[in-house]
Amino acid sequence: MRTHPTKSPFIKSLRRAAVALCSISALLFAGCGTQPYSDNLTRSLALKGTAFGGQPPVTGSNIVLFATGGSGYGSTGTVLGSATSDSHGNFNINGAIGCSDPQQVYITATGGNPGLTNGTNNNALVLVAALGNCSSVDSSTTVIINEVTTIAAAYALNGFASNTGVNIGTSSSNATGLQHAFQNANNIVNFSNGSARSTTPAGNGTVPTNLINSLADILEACVNSSGTSSGSCTTLFTKTQPPAVTGITPPINTWQAALNMAQYPGNNTAALWGLILGTPSFQPNLGSTAPNDLSIGITYTAGLGNDGSTPATSPWGIAADGIINGSDDIWITGATKAGLIELNSVGAVLSPNGGWGNTALQTASGDSTRQVAVDNIGNIWTVDGLSSGGNIYRYNPSSTTTTVTTPGSVPLSGIAIDKNNNIWYSTASGSGTQVFGQLAYNSGTHSFAATPTVFPASNVIAAGGVANLTVDATTNNVWGPSQGSGTANYFLNPYSAPATSVATGGSSNFGAAIDKNGNTWITNTTAGGNNGSLYKVSHGNPSGTPITYNATASGGLGLDGLQSVVIDGNNRLFLNASGANTVVEFDPALGSTGGQPGSFLLTSTGNGFNPSSNIPGTGVISANRSATIDASGALWLVNTTGSQPVVQILGLAAPTIAVLGNGTYGVKP
Repeated sequence: MRTHPTKSPFIKSLRRAAVALCSISALLFAGCGTQPYSDNLTRSLALKGTAFGGQPPVTGSNIVLFATGGSGYGSTGTVLGSATSDSHGNFNINGAIGCSDPQQVYITATGGNPGLTNGTNNNALVLVAALGNCSSVDSSTTVIINEVTTIAAAYALNGFASNTGVNIGTSSSNATGLQHAFQNANNIVNFSNGSARSTTPAGNGTVPTNLINSLADILEACVNSSGTSSGSCTTLFTKTQPPAVTGITPPINTWQAALNMAQYPGNNTAALWGLILGTPSFQPNLGSTAPNDLSIGITYTAGLGNDGSTPATSPWGIAADGIINGSDDIWITGATKAGLIELNSVGAVLSPNGGWGNTALQTASGDSTRQVAVDNIGNIWTVDGLSSGGNIYRYNPSSTTTTVTTPGSVPLSGIAIDKNNNIWYSTASGSGTQVFGQLAYNSGTHSFAATPTVFPASNVIAAGGVANLTVDATTNNVWGPSQGSGTANYFLNPYSAPATSVATGGSSNFGAAIDKNGNTWITNTTAGGNNGSLYKVSHGNPSGTPITYNATASGGLGLDGLQSVVIDGNNRLFLNASGANTVVEFDPALGSTGGQPGSFLLTSTGNGFNPSSNIPGTGVISANRSATIDASGALWLVNTTGSQPVVQILGLAAPTIAVLGNGTYGVKP
């Protein structure tokens, strides 16, 4: 935990460099530090290690050390060096070609004999370990490559990996996201001993050790077989083929199978669980009963409250700052006993006791600070829902200063920033008069208006209020779903008033998001299995009748009590089904639902995804409300209950532009 730094010209570099509880090894390999890279010096590399298939060593395996590609996602990297594992699975790579940060380094083991009859070469065996920055690898580095390191790499690096080969790369504008993805892998697994961690290196995150071991155990039977024609590999590849709606062919090796498990965790879960051997190598695991799905979720405390000892609970809003502040940090509001909380990209707490901000922000707690947003120049914005407050808070991370604007004594809830950096806010439910308001931005002076402009809605906004706002990157329309009747959702062109409404239906709506094509997606909060709805408002006809989508899989909870919706870099939607304690994935480009383009990717029983904890039958999501996606592709969400209310899910989403000022939502950085 860090203390409040004093103001100085160097404050930004100081607060970005220091993180409590980080050891030297954690700083190098697990990403506790938030500086993007250690250096840009090219150096020759050397390392040693062992390849294992479960317990037996893999002999005669082709060991290759790679530096990541930089010409696009999944681009071909550079082969730095290679070796062949000996009769004990050991290898030694000396004098490898040098590389330089920001390239990342990973190592693969392909083929070889996993302890079977002499002459066996398992052509389905591909194991991977994610190492980290080029500058962090030297002759003292020791690596264990096995199924556990492969699972960690596949889940953390999914958004940067190709469907063929073992190519891992990024675009020229998202080197930070790739580095953080490697840090995510090392946040859950220690590659020096090949085992899953129980807690993250920063100490405030719980790793689902038992689940990771179980996922590694699923791969073990194929890894320790004679190859692709073996029964264990045939079953693994058949059951990890992506859903039929994707049109993707089955995998041909264990690395591709692991990638598919990460991206489609609800696919054939029980059948894959059946591949675990009677005496699996990686224990403790989750036992014989398959969980709801195969997703991996790490849970974090949200920092200490302002009493100095109590974990902050009941968060309301969450947002990633992307590369605006050069860090891709996570910002959380609404937590009981804390103000504005900051976590770095691997969940380490950066904010002091009580959170960042002035006294007013720190004490506006207990579900009172609401939606949080990041503007185009790095300020963090939130509002409070106090009936006596109605404050707008602007926190400047560089100077640790807070500016407070009070439009009036009405509770506020929604806040969003348009592409011109104007700030938009909305009144909360039950506050009587409902309004949209704007704090105008002056690009010439880099300042905001001292008083807001209020856009009355001519009494069309229901008393239920607007909890969340979002902005169309193309039209600059500001959208606010109604929590009242559910039949009116409002959009306001920033240069005209009053607001216009578009009818949807249902009892109450909550969140909205704009995809890369300019379509608006609105969630409905109706509770009960499959009772909720997802609405699509066409970009070409924003006041027209929305299309309604329902998840109709038999027996599942589907869209139960939907709240926020976020869109990843592949234009896929992730919905918080708070009534079901799940995240539901929807791809508007695949298949059809109710005769309309788009498909829900659910489990075979009709549920969304809820990563397992270390207790069998228990998930880590509980009454989830808000979500965000960072530049590494990690999906972050907040629960309204529990002492570890922040959840980071790996493998599901694609790297995302988190801040409107950086581009358009629905595309990769």
